[in-house]
Amino acid sequence: IAGNAFAISEKTVKNAHRFLQVPSMLSLGAATNNETTTELFDTIASNLEHMGLNTHFGPSLTLSSSITQASNTLNTFGSDPNHTAAMAGSLLKSFYQNDILWMPSGFPGGEANRIGNSPATMLTPGTHFLQRDGLPYLIAIKHGVPIIHVANTLAPSIEPDMKPASLSPRVINTLLKGTLNYKGLIVSGPMDGPYIINHYEPEVAAIQSLIAGSDMLLWSKTSPQIPKAIGLISRAVKNGNIKEKLIDNAVRRILTLKKKFNLFSRELPKTGNSVKIERQNRNNETSSRIERQAITLIKNDKNILPLIKDESTPVFMTGVIELESLKKILLKELKYINH
Repeated sequence: IAGNAFAISEKTVKNAHRFLQVPSMLSLGAATNNETTTELFDTIASNLEHMGLNTHFGPSLTLSSSITQASNTLNTFGSDPNHTAAMAGSLLKSFYQNDILWMPSGFPGGEANRIGNSPATMLTPGTHFLQRDGLPYLIAIKHGVPIIHVANTLAPSIEPDMKPASLSPRVINTLLKGTLNYKGLIVSGPMDGPYIINHYEPEVAAIQSLIAGSDMLLWSKTSPQIPKAIGLISRAVKNGNIKEKLIDNAVRRILTLKKKFNLFSRELPKTGNSVKIERQNRNNETSSRIERQAITLIKNDKNILPLIKDESTPVFMTGVIELESLKKILLKELKYINH
């Protein structure tokens, strides 16, 4: 049972105060990798364990985009591959200490390089891949991460035929299993993602992904395409178009991983713990500390700081957490504050 604690809610969740409020990935990146972020990762992992989740799907280890019009920067730890790699190491340690299986998503990177409805594209030249987009995944692999998600991203410097990474033998077999020497489980997709639906039949894409080296296929929603894909894969095995050994080996790796992480016999969470978790989350100030540490002046253009009453107002604030308390502080000095 998997979840992603870093996913940004599209609308207000009812009774959200019961759950741990997690800052955006970009705020975490700006706050740097320190004791406070480690404390938050430990708390997230503890929450997941007590709620009965045993897997954390994500976040993506993609770097922020250098494309001006790109809008997905909030879902990255920033543009520095070394910093993202360090965050990955901290995440992995926290999750494993709480028996949570961690699956970094978005391989081979480039998910933030997207404008409008166009497909995400990994733009780094192949010769620099391990120093840029590939570094966070390489560090996670060296730390022993046993499961990785391969996205539908295009990677023209690695896959010149413009197959999405999730269907590409060059990305999965040659790069991930070969160059990065990854021996773990590979989850690819979603097979019903927009780019795949526009260029492939999802059932056919599923077969291509398995042949490319995937062990599990991700779908974004329940649909008739899934049983169609299962039937097509079954017929392909019977017809000899897919070797049965390929399916058997994938199932064996899945079962081995489940056994290693004790997923077969793990106890269900105790209902009484929910009240304790809710109380701890309500009083947890880790996220607030991170948001304060994440405030960063990029450029003091025209000496906008320090803020001066009457000259600097009105001030417009934007953020995720702790806006009200910061607004009250600024109101005493500046009077005109909007958020």
